[in-house]
Amino acid sequence: MTTSTDISTVTANPLITVDTIKVKQLSIIPTFSDTAKVDKLVLKFGAEALSVIPDMSNKKGRDVIKSMAFKVSQTKTGVIAQMIKPSIEQAKKVIAEVGKGKKHSETKMDALRDEVRAPLNKWEADEKIREDKRISDIQIKINGIHLIVKFSPGNEPCKDDITELMESVDSINCEEGFAEFTQDALQAKSKAKEILTEMLNVIIQKEIQDKADEELLLKEQQLDKERLKIKAQERLNNLMMIPVTMFGKTSKELSDKATSITHYPIVESEFGELFEQANIAAKNVIAQLNTMHDQQILVESAQDKKQQEVEKMPFNDSPHYESKSVEQEPVTKIIPEQTRTHSRTVITPLTWHQKMIKQVDFWYSENGSYDDLMSILNQYK
Repeated sequence: MTTSTDISTVTANPLITVDTIKVKQLSIIPTFSDTAKVDKLVLKFGAEALSVIPDMSNKKGRDVIKSMAFKVSQTKTGVIAQMIKPSIEQAKKVIAEVGKGKKHSETKMDALRDEVRAPLNKWEADEKIREDKRISDIQIKINGIHLIVKFSPGNEPCKDDITELMESVDSINCEEGFAEFTQDALQAKSKAKEILTEMLNVIIQKEIQDKADEELLLKEQQLDKERLKIKAQERLNNLMMIPVTMFGKTSKELSDKATSITHYPIVESEFGELFEQANIAAKNVIAQLNTMHDQQILVESAQDKKQQEVEKMPFNDSPHYESKSVEQEPVTKIIPEQTRTHSRTVITPLTWHQKMIKQVDFWYSENGSYDDLMSILNQYK
């Protein structure tokens, strides 16, 4: 007796027959996917086809071969059309369904996995936020070390500021609060100290150079002051020696010289510290020149008078006339006319004209020098 299950099984797995080849439907794919099984079917089918011994001598024999070859082709076509192609289509549908099932199962399993992992994902996300913030805070601290030595143009620190910044950098403890970035912090600290040290050295070198330049400038100013003082003293000495250089000058020359000095400005830039002394000296020189001028007027007047008297007198160079006209007396103070031989002094008597000049010469002293004038000049040194 056949049960319903057997009927269902037979219906679900019918026997497919193509000529003498018979294969159950569910066995088609396993059979034709195995070349050994295919060879076995072909061999079984070929035994029948090759069992006919054709007679090639007549047409009937040749038609038998032709008919058998055609039958093999039809069997091949039938196997492909009735067995292989339907199985392939059915397999494609199964594969498609399996693909859908695969995708559906992946979606479901992924959702289940995500549901299971959700608490861990949340913790990891929160942990990443905390970690990112921790790293960001450390990077901000390291950047802060770099910013210590960042200055805008024209706002560079002075020496005291640099010293304070160096102390601040030294106080940074890179062993705490930097975790795995400790080495980066140490490098930033070292670089900051290097930059500050270089800046401090530049300022110190500039101060040294400025001080050297200042000392050199002061020294040059002192030398200029000394040179000015020397030149001023030379000018003052030349000014005070003007009366001496004017000995033997006419009254007009003395007057012109006094006038030129009167109009000569005593400039403070030329005399410096000797400015007041130069003003006093100029006044004294003018006074001396005026005195010399007045005395020279007397000399010139006396000379003119004597010249007039000489011109009125009869001309006679005889010793007899001279002895009567001029009283001879010993002269011991006229140096140009006086010579010495050992301990003896040869005295040359003055002529009457020399005696007159000696009497009116204001500046000529008894010892043959200009002591009177020098004593006056010495009062204004």
